[in-house]
Amino acid sequence: MKKVLLALMITSSMIACKNDDSGDGSASMKVYITDAPGDYEHIYLEVVEVALNNGGWQTMTLTQPDTFDILEYTNGDQLLLAEGDLDPGTTKEIRLVLGANNSIVLKDGSSYELKVPSGQSSGLKIKLNVDKNVQAGQTYYVVLDFDAAKSVVKTGNGKYQLKPVIRGYWDEGMGAAEGYALPTSNQVSIHAIVNGSDTIGSALTDPDGYYKVSGLPQANYSFYYLSSAGNDTLIPGVQVMQNQTTVVDTVNLN
Repeated sequence: MKKVLLALMITSSMIACKNDDSGDGSASMKVYITDAPGDYEHIYLEVVEVALNNGGWQTMTLTQPDTFDILEYTNGDQLLLAEGDLDPGTTKEIRLVLGANNSIVLKDGSSYELKVPSGQSSGLKIKLNVDKNVQAGQTYYVVLDFDAAKSVVKTGNGKYQLKPVIRGYWDEGMGAAEGYALPTSNQVSIHAIVNGSDTIGSALTDPDGYYKVSGLPQANYSFYYLSSAGNDTLIPGVQVMQNQTTVVDTVNLN
């Protein structure tokens, strides 16, 4: 099976750790994946390798060897993708490799192969924006936030390409925000924005109107709500704190 190395677009990075009594001179690493969803029924990904670089690439053990639907892991839900031991040292990069069995199912039920552009086959090494000194005897958590809406591109010939947009971050110190956007008859996309234009995280409402945007660095955000009915609104002054979940007042887009 031909392997395709996918570029990870990393926009923020923190790390979580706790004591690990393994005592074998290595650190324990767990890599999770979640989704900032797009308007699709299913997106199936086949991950064949996850590796981290702290002076040399070290491959993690996959905990999901089969194709999985990334759209099942939204609004704070995460899938444990890989785990393993990592030598102590400064960890700078992460790499994701997919197999060829990737596909997409649209809302109308039609299914398409999800091609990866040939230009990405050589792969990119993505530098995490925080170089973390990984220490022996600790457990670290990395989250890959897949942005389905930005990652899937429809080509002119009616086919679909996968150009992955993935935000990677170390989990400790991150905050989150959750709430409800109404009416539930409409789907609403929510975007957490700082500095006027920088979107840090996104989410879509579930059938109950609930949403959760995770992996947010501590900051004062504006939340932009865009409804499938064409309504939108901007809520400024949403303060997100480290290791806390901010509850945002219910937004009605009638």
